[in-house]
Amino acid sequence: MKRLVLSFLLLIISFTLLSCSDDSIVIEDNTITYGVEGFSGAFKTDDVINPNAGFYSTRYISLKESGNDIDLSCSMSLYHLRVDLSAFSKANNESSDLSLTEDSLNALEEAFKIFKASKSMVIIRFAYDGFDGKSNCEPSLDMIRNHIENLSKVINKYSEIFMAVECGLIGPWGEMHTSDMANTSSFNSIIGCWIANISDLPILVRKPQFIIDYLGIDDLDSYTPEGEDLRLGVYNDGYYGTELDTGTYESLSQRESYTKLIEKLNNPFGGEIIGNPEDNFSLDDVISEMDRVGLTYLNSEWKTSVIDGFKKKSYDGMSLYTYILNHMGERLYISSISVSSVDDIFNVTLTFANYGFKDYSGGLSLKLYSKSGDTTNSVELDLSTSLTAEFSIESSKSSELFLSVFDNVGREYELINGSYENNLTYLGKIV
Repeated sequence: MKRLVLSFLLLIISFTLLSCSDDSIVIEDNTITYGVEGFSGAFKTDDVINPNAGFYSTRYISLKESGNDIDLSCSMSLYHLRVDLSAFSKANNESSDLSLTEDSLNALEEAFKIFKASKSMVIIRFAYDGFDGKSNCEPSLDMIRNHIENLSKVINKYSEIFMAVECGLIGPWGEMHTSDMANTSSFNSIIGCWIANISDLPILVRKPQFIIDYLGIDDLDSYTPEGEDLRLGVYNDGYYGTELDTGTYESLSQRESYTKLIEKLNNPFGGEIIGNPEDNFSLDDVISEMDRVGLTYLNSEWKTSVIDGFKKKSYDGMSLYTYILNHMGERLYISSISVSSVDDIFNVTLTFANYGFKDYSGGLSLKLYSKSGDTTNSVELDLSTSLTAEFSIESSKSSELFLSVFDNVGREYELINGSYENNLTYLGKIV
């Protein structure tokens, strides 16, 4: 549905831009009205890198009882942090299940500080197998819950750096399979523990079936998520490995019904794309499903042969890789600009639309700058889910307008259209 709406909006934008000379947008109003000259409304065909979506890089930490030394380099905008807790399980240390120590929790906090300082966003997962593909490495369920409670205290202190928490903990790589503990009772216990202890962040599980079991959903068609249900989502590390995503679904009909569930929850969806989607589906159907599930993040490091194939294939005027990247998560663009004034106060209305796979859920702020000679004025406001921003700012004819888009910790976001330089989108000159 979003793609149909987007196509309609593209026609409107194209008509608006073509009907205005010198790329200006002229809006009629009851007061003094102006055009804006020089705004580039065309969608970008090169990679747009934003921290809340995209192809992530991995970072690993292995915690131990004492002597933890965190050595992390962070220069990317999006990371998947994999934290090994194997030292705290009897199955690995051959002694006893252990509570997390103060030293280990302090080390984890140091890692979070590094990500925060670099303004990176993080998806986090914990496992007990050293992320080495081994089975039955977990401690007791009670100890796992104890670990969740203590890990959550540190995560909550730095919640602004996280996109989501992947439930993990059970099975090889924390992928919630191939373990004696990989059963509904254990899954329900740890999902509930994460929900109870983590403040607000999405909690993602490996299969939609785990959500259905946890919530006790009998009829997916009539189910409407509300309250804490809306914090649940899916990470898919078998994405397009087969037509059923390597065991994520049991049938194609289930794939369809579970996709509807993921749509309703509207949380970040991502994981690892391990097979060529076109081996089993048409590319248009693949893109449509990515849009429905709200694809937000994928591993840039696995599977590289698939990702390299995306880079070599063209789609909609760009590489398939760039198309997917520039649609992952929430990707905003400016669909219209209007400017009017009463005396020296100018009213600037920006209307945005979402080019991304995932519905916009809020959380971004805007700062509008008006520059004329040596004089710069600015005004700031939050961008609501209505995707309309109305500014009142001291300005004048011939002033130039610029826009900054950022989140609550100052991470900058680039729009899908408009010239972008030094973290500012050029909106044009008032004429």
